[in-house]
Amino acid sequence: MKPARSFLLLMALVVPSVLEAPSSPVPDLLRGSFVDDYQVPHVINDTMWSLGSRDRYHIVASNDSARYLIARNATGNTSDAGKWTRIDWMVLPMPPYEWAFCLIEYKAESRAEALANVRADREHPRTGCNGFPFSRMRRAASDSSQHRS
Repeated sequence: MKPARSFLLLMALVVPSVLEAPSSPVPDLLRGSFVDDYQVPHVINDTMWSLGSRDRYHIVASNDSARYLIARNATGNTSDAGKWTRIDWMVLPMPPYEWAFCLIEYKAESRAEALANVRADREHPRTGCNGFPFSRMRRAASDSSQHRS
């Protein structure tokens, strides 16, 4: 193996995965400023999901066809800091709500553990999130981007 390739392989193993770019971009539908059913603000871009004023999730993987994100909880989060989260989502045809999400896993010990949790039930959105409803999302009044997919 060439020295440069060996160095890159070593760096891939050593650098924390929180610094990774997502494997694919977050879908347009999910990017922007939103308010959920509980009036909690969310701001989402390709690398970060900010929930409320204090909790942050570093997005490291996005799978548009399977409709989920994998994120690392920020170390300053109010709970489960540094753990791993799987966020499943679904499109909602009920304006003003465009989509809904479920933190199906939010305290996994590893990225692989979060990825393996496939229990979200989109067929039953009122109970399909660990027995709770998916949280519906509508664009915040301040979000003029109006992304549509």
